[in-house]
Amino acid sequence: MSKKLQKLSKIILALICCVIVLTGCGGSDRFGRLPDNPIVFEHETYQDPDNADDTYACIVYGGRTYVPYGTLDGRIDKSVVKECIGYIRDRENPGDTSMRVYTLKGDDGVNYLMNSLTEAIMEQPSFYRAVDTNGEDIYTPEFIDPLDYDCWK
Repeated sequence: MSKKLQKLSKIILALICCVIVLTGCGGSDRFGRLPDNPIVFEHETYQDPDNADDTYACIVYGGRTYVPYGTLDGRIDKSVVKECIGYIRDRENPGDTSMRVYTLKGDDGVNYLMNSLTEAIMEQPSFYRAVDTNGEDIYTPEFIDPLDYDCWK
């Protein structure tokens, strides 16, 4: 094989590898497809009842308010995700459905919701917790790393 052909083969191989890496790490169905009739969540504001200056972006699901609780500790496998239930509307880009919201397997009380930006490469999910669980001793999956927000203390 000529040197030109070898060089071209290497370039093509490198491009193919880049495409595989970019699509494999941030694919839109990484944790599950958006349902046919997704819930469209709006970010609302939650005010900590113990501190009026302490506010958080929150979402409401099933009549319960969820506020940020933690991030991913280590890795997460798709097998722990129960289903995609909808997406959080981006006020600046209302047609964007990439901020997905998921329920978790083993969380029968739906005390946690996971959200993940599907269109970002290497995006790590984060987790919301229902505020009505504050002060309760509930099961927290080992892959959730609490961020120690004041409202959870």
